Amino acid sequence: MGLATEFISDPDRLQQLEPDWRSLWSLLEDTTPFQSPDWIQPWWRHYGDTNLFSFAFWNDGQLVGLSPLNIYSSAADSTRRLFLVGTGNTDYLNAIIRLDFRPYCWTLLIDEISRRREQWDECDFQRLRPGSVLLQQIESGSGLFAKASEQEPCVVVDCSGSAGERMLKTAKVYARKLSSKERLAIDDANPDSFEDMLCAFQQLHERRWEAKGFPGVLAEERDRNFHHQVASRFLRAGTLMLYALRVSGKIDSVIYGLHRGARTYSYLSGFDPAYRRQSVGTILVGHAIDNR
Repeated sequence: MGLATEFISDPDRLQQLEPDWRSLWSLLEDTTPFQSPDWIQPWWRHYGDTNLFSFAFWNDGQLVGLSPLNIYSSAADSTRRLFLVGTGNTDYLNAIIRLDFRPYCWTLLIDEISRRREQWDECDFQRLRPGSVLLQQIESGSGLFAKASEQEPCVVVDCSGSAGERMLKTAKVYARKLSSKERLAIDDANPDSFEDMLCAFQQLHERRWEAKGFPGVLAEERDRNFHHQVASRFLRAGTLMLYALRVSGKIDSVIYGLHRGARTYSYLSGFDPAYRRQSVGTILVGHAIDNR
């Protein structure tokens, strides 16, 4: 089909591809925010201390597929594992390939990975959604074999169905109870409130997990900086979900996630443990459902 494959080992080249990458990602209905350059580029900037091993697929000068991969090994384990960029703290991982080119790009990808067999020991593609191009059968001629296993599922709620209605009803009950005692307000992040709300979110998330005896996933500065950059990018794109519940003027709960089409991906939350019994997190989830 006149397809050309580009091997990418230079992070600067990956950055140069961002306009074409964004156009391809926007075109595909089955992509998530986690395949967007607004997530992957900050991820590489903060966690990409490995060897980039990515592939772009072109047809008549148009990007039709991108598989951002990297090779990782450590002092504790010298096995060279081929991961999708984002592995570790990304909910969904995948290559992005235009639907009409997927069988061809998949074949080319396997060929290219096989040809560079001396550079890696094991492919480890994690957190793939059902239907992912990376779950297609590998041809026996490639010299590779695949083994698939289930990982922890992500919970999905159909907000237009009965489950969403029940959650919304429950949230409104809690909101009425709390508002009978204290003044409630819910803010949506905007350029003026973003910094304060994100800072409150990080503090509340950490406080919540400290109460359980754990540091939480935002304990390190690198993690906080990563999410600051991601949230900033999605705020500019108009697809950030960052809601804060104020109780008597003080932020006591924050929910953080990302929008993509008709779906919202709730990523993290934080709340003051003192308000656990008031279900302030549930109140914010209800607000998110009501404003989807």
